[in-house]
Amino acid sequence: MNESLASKIVTAFKVVAFVEALTWVWLIIGMIIKRVQDKPDAIAAPGMTHGIVFMVLVVLTLATAYARKWDLKTLALGLLATVLPFCSVVFEVWAQRAGKLDAPAAPSGTPKRDVTADAIRG
Repeated sequence: MNESLASKIVTAFKVVAFVEALTWVWLIIGMIIKRVQDKPDAIAAPGMTHGIVFMVLVVLTLATAYARKWDLKTLALGLLATVLPFCSVVFEVWAQRAGKLDAPAAPSGTPKRDVTADAIRG
């Protein structure tokens, strides 16, 4: 996979993970309003928004797992984090710290390019 595309997928994953947590807040507030003020429509917009963002996050989790070559355990944790409230952000922070969102390291047999020499040559 092209690294530029993989990087864009990872960035989208990070943004949507955060947005998904925000939609949880909105949904919970809507649920409270629904119960306290007896307004069944209070969860219509938050529920729809959260559902759409959730589905996008699941797809981006799968795409990120493919782009960053996650093992099955990391993928399972990522998918579980999409379901539990606010865990998308917790997982994203953990994955970032654990290097799971970084580009895979080049194989040791791959020669490194001399960037300085490339710049001098033009």
